[in-house]
Amino acid sequence: MHNFKCKLQIGDKCTLDEQCTPKHSRCIDNWCQCKPKFMSSEAGNKCVSVYSNRKCTTHDDCADIQNGMCSDDNVCVCELDHEQTDENTCLPLLGQYCDKQTKCMTDNAICSYNTCACDTLFTQQSINRCLPTYLKQPCKLQDDCRQIKYAECSKDNKCVCRSNYIELNAVTCAPFLGGYCESDEECFVNQTKCIDNKCAHAPNVRPRTIEQHPPSSTRKCQDDKDCLVVKNTKCLANGECGCKLNHISVNQTLCLPLLNEDCSNSTCIVDNSYCIEDQCQCADHFVQHLNDKCLPTWLNEPCKIDADCKEIKNAVCSKKKTCVCKKSFNQFSLTRCTSLTEEFCTSNKDCPVENSACTNNFCECKPGFEQFYNNQCIPRISIKSCSSDLSCSDISNSYCSNKRCTCTKNYVAINSTICLIRSSVPCDDNTECSEINGFCFHGQCLCMPNHDMIFGECVPISTIYPNNYFHSKKESLGGSCRWSSDCSTISNAVCSIDKKCICGTNYYARDRSYCAPKLGTECSNESPCEFDNSECFQSSTCQCQQGFYAASEKQCLPKMAMSSCSDDLECGEPWHGECSNEKKCSCKENSVAINISTCYPLLKGLCWRDEQCVTKNSVCLDYHCFCEVGYIPVANNLCVRVNL
Repeated sequence: MHNFKCKLQIGDKCTLDEQCTPKHSRCIDNWCQCKPKFMSSEAGNKCVSVYSNRKCTTHDDCADIQNGMCSDDNVCVCELDHEQTDENTCLPLLGQYCDKQTKCMTDNAICSYNTCACDTLFTQQSINRCLPTYLKQPCKLQDDCRQIKYAECSKDNKCVCRSNYIELNAVTCAPFLGGYCESDEECFVNQTKCIDNKCAHAPNVRPRTIEQHPPSSTRKCQDDKDCLVVKNTKCLANGECGCKLNHISVNQTLCLPLLNEDCSNSTCIVDNSYCIEDQCQCADHFVQHLNDKCLPTWLNEPCKIDADCKEIKNAVCSKKKTCVCKKSFNQFSLTRCTSLTEEFCTSNKDCPVENSACTNNFCECKPGFEQFYNNQCIPRISIKSCSSDLSCSDISNSYCSNKRCTCTKNYVAINSTICLIRSSVPCDDNTECSEINGFCFHGQCLCMPNHDMIFGECVPISTIYPNNYFHSKKESLGGSCRWSSDCSTISNAVCSIDKKCICGTNYYARDRSYCAPKLGTECSNESPCEFDNSECFQSSTCQCQQGFYAASEKQCLPKMAMSSCSDDLECGEPWHGECSNEKKCSCKENSVAINISTCYPLLKGLCWRDEQCVTKNSVCLDYHCFCEVGYIPVANNLCVRVNL
């Protein structure tokens, strides 16, 4: 007998469609299978779109399908976490890359910061579902309104409060007398408590007169005098007592005043309003909007939805239900959110961001500083010079701009060789980034190396893009790739900005199928030190064995073989040699010893003639060693043909 499973995957026994977990799957002939026009992924946990069983051998065969790819079964399908809309388009689900020209597949989703995300006032429930977080928003199922307590989906497909509950504001339904509750605070009627999960009058508390005589249709009248028994009521045209103008019927027992109406120590119905000098008025730091809202004018004041913070430019309502500055904006004062790129100025004093200055009437970072996430100017980290994007291929997620390697959009340089993806989470220390598995850098949470941003979390790339999902040339360096996971069969390789497998930072090419760690970098049993006379010291760092000396970043030579020195001038020409702390001549970065007194440059190393460039198929251009035409760099010691 088939073992019972709470969540059935493709290929499991079933009796109902609902038992099959993957989207686009059904119970067919008592087996969980993908429905027509979909096929199972290798792991059996997803059904991916199939384009009329179009056959393919490479991704190029599916190039006319937006976000399409060639599966391991040689059929054109949508990329992971994309869904088919027509014969030529796959649209991204939540958390996937998008741009202004790309729609997101999920209902109520938008493209924000080049990532599909739920629109304002909606929250993500799964990769393909955004649920409303406030009343009167569209719904299809009762479950769609579950983010709003005590709400249901009405017949006209809108989230509304259930029967016997009142809409306090756009996000809150409160129970009347007899309504289900979980705490005293939820009960709306004065002097009631939550007793046995129902709102009821507290013991030994007699209901007030106002709550004994309903102002609604249960009381008949001929004139206003007949309604005096209940405050704030009058005789309506239909001959029934009802609430006066600008008063709201809370239930059949209570009418409360809106803003600017008379009050006498009674409750004002509008949030953040009080009875001040016998009139309902907004509290300090709040401003009146019409006669039914008090909106905050200061940051950190309470709110329910983003619209509550509209009086403060560039502010939103946070998860803690207080007004805060939007992502990419800084709090400049209690009432102001600033962004470097949007600040008009006439002098430097008008630019609130530290290390910014007024240039051509707009605030910009001062020389030597660069803009970070719109709201900071941080010291510019000097990445190497370049002549083309190819020159930056050893720095993942970078490109050549103004002859300097520059991190691509949404990435930031943390040193001269690493660009990491940034999140929208501000921070003061690393603990504030722990929830997304990141670390704090200049007030912004970044992802660790070899991680990507998915649903606001830093996730290892190897777990996001399974190796069996793509066809790539993985057997050697220089092969085509889409993500670093495509290069996983080559130890310590990553996918470059030019979509080629290259050795990662701090690794050199032992051959075309293996990247070995350099001296002083991390090593392990799976990634040992590969050059002569080296060892993985205490299983963590590549070092030279006893009696040997680091002549370069990948050479261990006998200590007696290297020339002794007292300063750099004794170690040959200064472009490549230097005197170490141990008073031995050694080679500078990107150089290698060819004898006991001479160092020659590897790729990116300084040169003045071709013969100096020791990497095979490299030449000297602009005083630096580069791969010659027709070759690309995959490490600082290896150039491979482009057409592998």
